[in-house]
Amino acid sequence: MGYVIAVHNQKGGTGKSTTATSLAVLLGLLQRDVVLIDSDPQGNATDAMGFKSRRQKGGRGYAEFLQNKRNGRTVVQRKVQRSGMVGSIGVLAATKENLLALEAQLQHPMLSMNTNAVADKIIELAEEKDYVIIDTAPGVTHLSVAALKAADLVIAPVVPTAWAFEGIQEVHNTLEAVRESEIPVWPVMVMATNNKASTSTYQALQEKYGDDVFEQSIRRSGSVEGYEAKGKTLLQVRSTSTAAQDYIAFTQEFLSRMEDE
Repeated sequence: MGYVIAVHNQKGGTGKSTTATSLAVLLGLLQRDVVLIDSDPQGNATDAMGFKSRRQKGGRGYAEFLQNKRNGRTVVQRKVQRSGMVGSIGVLAATKENLLALEAQLQHPMLSMNTNAVADKIIELAEEKDYVIIDTAPGVTHLSVAALKAADLVIAPVVPTAWAFEGIQEVHNTLEAVRESEIPVWPVMVMATNNKASTSTYQALQEKYGDDVFEQSIRRSGSVEGYEAKGKTLLQVRSTSTAAQDYIAFTQEFLSRMEDE
């Protein structure tokens, strides 16, 4: 049985989609059997994986997977490559209107489709995979709650601002409210530059959360933004960038935590 990883922070602009897509792509290149789920109707992860038209026009995607008893028909395989390496991952795309409609259905207490049913479908999918990576929407949506209910752990990207600790605490509070069992929350710092404010925030995170904080932080700049519009991931568009190299090291640390004895 595989692991369900929710990439989540209730605050926007923290690099959730880039973290989710980069981790999924790199795991695929390392021959792990991976499915990337885009549960955010904005569809940034969907665009990065080359399925923008699917997000806009509808078709097979995450909403259809949740409403379809024959799960395999909705998982789209996508080949990815970097520096001559080729791998593939499954993608459950965000079909915008269908996801919004499903979110509305999940608010209705009389319908059979609820957050527990969604979580069960995710867990069932993970039984056949190594990793299921879920890119969640900002805030607390029903689809995000379902992802948190299904998750074995949460990766929480944070930016070095005054709200970094508030964002992680909100994740912990939501987890406590929606599920009985405790699961780890692993913060990862995503920053524009390696300045004093970033360094002090990182040190403060380590003091509060200890080894849960990833040692590898992600340094991003404007030069790596906008890759989703190209229908490719950061690793494909800017494979030699500092951010891409940081995500490679981050994935190695992730695997060390998950798979090393």
